Amino acid sequence: MKLYESKIKNGFFFIFYKLVYVCVFALPFIFFTDLKIEIQKLEIWQWVLLGLITSLLMYFYLGITNNDVKLNKSQIEFRRKLFPFNRTTKFKLNEISKITMQHDWTDSILNDFKPKILKYFIIEWVLKLILAEDYKWLKIISKGKSYKFYCFGLEHDYYDNPRPYFEDLFIELAKQGLNVNWTKNNDTYYKELTVRKEELQEKPVPNKT
Repeated sequence: MKLYESKIKNGFFFIFYKLVYVCVFALPFIFFTDLKIEIQKLEIWQWVLLGLITSLLMYFYLGITNNDVKLNKSQIEFRRKLFPFNRTTKFKLNEISKITMQHDWTDSILNDFKPKILKYFIIEWVLKLILAEDYKWLKIISKGKSYKFYCFGLEHDYYDNPRPYFEDLFIELAKQGLNVNWTKNNDTYYKELTVRKEELQEKPVPNKT
């Protein structure tokens, strides 16, 4: 059985990075407006309450966006680890009709949005403030029903990230003969992985006698 771990620490790093990012952009607005005065009026208990709410939201985010994936020759298993979101879901491979994988939320968001300059502004200056860069998920179609599992903490093929990668999972699923595809196939990177999948799933040509 192969394990693809969605690491909680990767989610913590993302949240910390985003909080710093938002604060840097918010500081000029705070210090040059009346909001600075209002913030100074906050009492200790209000800061504590704000911290607790932020912590709960962080925990909720980490709980629902991290599924470990276990794969063997007969089944695939998805497991959440954090209480009370911990849950295990299993699928027999021979009952799966289709698997779709997404690596990056920009692969599918606002595809038909115009004008392009406004789309660029929304993605780069609004959505990137709140959405994870490593927006990874798998959608399983089994027995006519659809199931989606987020794996934000699973490593991807980038510089010196430790294996296994999200891309390795794609290749392993292809080796099992499953109908697995990316949400975006027109990018060079995804094309290369798709070609690799097709090579693995090519049926051997019988010898002619």
